Amino acid sequence: LDPNQPYYVGYRLKPYLEQGYNSGGGGYLLSRKALEIYMRNGYNNETLCPDNKNEDLAIGMCLANLGIYPHPTINENGQQRFNGYHPSMTLDGWDQAETWIYDLLVSGFDGISRDLISFHHLEPVEMQLFEILLYRVKVNG
Repeated sequence: LDPNQPYYVGYRLKPYLEQGYNSGGGGYLLSRKALEIYMRNGYNNETLCPDNKNEDLAIGMCLANLGIYPHPTINENGQQRFNGYHPSMTLDGWDQAETWIYDLLVSGFDGISRDLISFHHLEPVEMQLFEILLYRVKVNG
């Protein structure tokens, strides 16, 4: 994406805002332009950017007030790149998905993207396992 355009990307959640907001747990990114708009017009503006105990919702509300909305980050296979939940919820599915997740959730093994960026709710030992499997295990063949 062009960093000179105002992009706000991540794992879109559905409730509270019409166009959604990105999960803080799965992480989100602001383009250079989006950050510039936020710093120039929203950072010290309590009217446009009121404080909220939920940081991800607060920044989503603030950016929406500045005309910046979440940009979809699902890939061409409908898979999430950012994931606001534990991998088991992607593999097993989740009965609350329609209430919380803005973009359709692909579940099962087909739900794990090859261009994965993040997962949320991982324990430290699970992060270590990912490190081992990604960077230390040699794939033969």
